[in-house]
Amino acid sequence: MADLKSRGRGRGRSRLSRVTLIVSLALNLAVAGLVAGAALSGRWDGGPRGFGFAIGPMAAALAPDDRTAIRERLRQQGGNHHPTADSERARMATVLEALRAEPYDPAILDEFFSNIRQRTTAQQQEAQDALVLQVHAMSAADREAFAMRLEEELSRMPHRR
Repeated sequence: MADLKSRGRGRGRSRLSRVTLIVSLALNLAVAGLVAGAALSGRWDGGPRGFGFAIGPMAAALAPDDRTAIRERLRQQGGNHHPTADSERARMATVLEALRAEPYDPAILDEFFSNIRQRTTAQQQEAQDALVLQVHAMSAADREAFAMRLEEELSRMPHRR
């Protein structure tokens, strides 16, 4: 009888360990994918990152000078959307604690991902606004060249059905 009780407690711990491992692995894979993507794309040139994600293939179609101008505009705006390493560690410690807690409180994990979504949305909005301002400043010839490069980028994208 005591053996059955101890097995039940171990099973809960095992499930929690599995969930923790999966969340950790997913976050590690996401970071590794971002780093590998930036390195392989040849666009690892410093400055605020992520604006390419916010504007999609338009980022690749920008002339280098335009890309630099957008990066500088974003740097000058100084959007404080990147958490410090200490604050990120503290957030993850809270998530780990919540995953191990009995009873489990799903609101903590929901809040964690909600904060990430809010930061990402703010970054995307700033990058999109910076792109619009940059396009407004282009001459007709520069906009035509941008449109041609964008068309080329779009032709490389896989077609989904």
